Amino acid sequence: RWMNSGNWLLTFPVANVRAASAFGNEVVVGAYGSGVFRSTDNGTSWFAANSGLPANSVQSLALDGTLLLAGTAGGVFRSTNRGVSWQASTLTISTLSVTTAGNTQFAGTSSGHIYRSTDGGATWTLVFNSAKRINALQVQSSVLFAGIEESGVFRSTNGGTQWVSANAGITNTNIRRIAALPTTVACIADFRTVHYSVNNGDTWTTWNRPPSPLNFVVSLYAAEGFLYAGTSFDLTGSVLRSADGGASWSTVLNTDGVTGIGGRGLDVFVGTNGLAGSKLYRSTNGGDTWNLVASGISTGAYALSDGVILAGSYRSTDNGATWISMTLPSIVAYAIHDSTIIAGTQSAGAFRSTDRGMSWQNVGFSSNNVAAFASSGRSLFASAAGSVFRTTNNGNSWNQVAEGLGDGATCIAANSTYLFAGTSVSGVWRRALSEIVVTVSQQEYEPASFALAQNYPNPFNSATTIKFTILVGTGHAPSLVKVYDVLGREVATLVNEVTPAGTYTVQWDAKELSSGVYFCRLQSGGLTSVRRLLLLR
Repeated sequence: RWMNSGNWLLTFPVANVRAASAFGNEVVVGAYGSGVFRSTDNGTSWFAANSGLPANSVQSLALDGTLLLAGTAGGVFRSTNRGVSWQASTLTISTLSVTTAGNTQFAGTSSGHIYRSTDGGATWTLVFNSAKRINALQVQSSVLFAGIEESGVFRSTNGGTQWVSANAGITNTNIRRIAALPTTVACIADFRTVHYSVNNGDTWTTWNRPPSPLNFVVSLYAAEGFLYAGTSFDLTGSVLRSADGGASWSTVLNTDGVTGIGGRGLDVFVGTNGLAGSKLYRSTNGGDTWNLVASGISTGAYALSDGVILAGSYRSTDNGATWISMTLPSIVAYAIHDSTIIAGTQSAGAFRSTDRGMSWQNVGFSSNNVAAFASSGRSLFASAAGSVFRTTNNGNSWNQVAEGLGDGATCIAANSTYLFAGTSVSGVWRRALSEIVVTVSQQEYEPASFALAQNYPNPFNSATTIKFTILVGTGHAPSLVKVYDVLGREVATLVNEVTPAGTYTVQWDAKELSSGVYFCRLQSGGLTSVRRLLLLR
């Protein structure tokens, strides 16, 4: 997990870096066209590590102890001394991804094959054959995941011998929109197909939608137990509504081509575009009846705050009778968090207003696209710059929470349990909010100590609670709470954000890890504390 704070230091000006790996104070990077470079002092100084590595087009690296594997355009090369010298392996096909899992190594190739090695990468055996490139390999506990181009995610639970798709029921993995209710998640694939899931994404069902299979489904909105879908084809379209989580739908508005749906609760807005120009419709009863509230305004971004309506870059204080143009650039998403309005723009980052849209302040992402927002408790999530970020202070700072996400997020949604991200290639991803969200303990005093309490329960089976206290004077520095195994390898990042002085609790779910001893480390403001955790199955 990386913090998007802007405080980055260039340590080595080499072009086309494709891979990086770290172990302790050692860092190894692979650059396409330049080979492997190694640092033993956390990146302060670097030296080439290409002895015996004739193929310098490095595309991936995997470091495990003293074993270092390099996936190159000429196959896999191995080093048993962390890059000091290299030896060729029996795998000579262009290799895009490599990873290790205990005493086993895996390699994914551009020809769509996954190979397995049990002798440190010296010899390889074919275990999976695909028609598409193996772009990524990742091991989580005993489960191996493969990201396959245009095919989504595949999973193996027996060391790569057998593989199954992790996109059960999704027929097209180009996810463009996503929306969530407490018991249902729905997504649009390639603007054509709507999938919905009633088990938090474990399996998906496809909605064979009426009335016209030609219509593009361009928008989804979820509120108060209803799902809404907006369609468009050749300047005509409709709004459909489902009251049973996506199993059945009915048309609630026939109109021009829909450009977007949004609102707050049952106060729903629909933007359209047709031969007569753009229009804005409003329903105050969840779609039972509709009124035309504006012409010349067509957008998919809406917000309502104490009688003020925001529609794209326009603002109304009299229920849509008159509209005032705001100075913000093209707005594609809104979020209301506490009493603050956050706007996401197409190419100028995120903006914040505390006076219902009268004035705005930039709060991050500079010239990037901020495509969508999702809210859960005190956390606001943003799909921005192809990744997912989180803020707990209404945009003063943003932390990236996209580790493990297969490719760039195009849309996000949240229910009470999970954060969902739709991607353009690999389908829908899910992450438990308990892995991200930190719950602040209420207190009426400023703490006088810096402490990491012993987790409880301990020993634990699967889940445990970790409590920590941040001192006055260190609350403006980023707080890090990480978990390591006995070999010093990081297995989880629980907190990586600026936390004011106070006492916090965070849940850690270790269901994917094996029994054993782990260490939790708290670091903030130059102070560090460590606790020993015992996981028993």
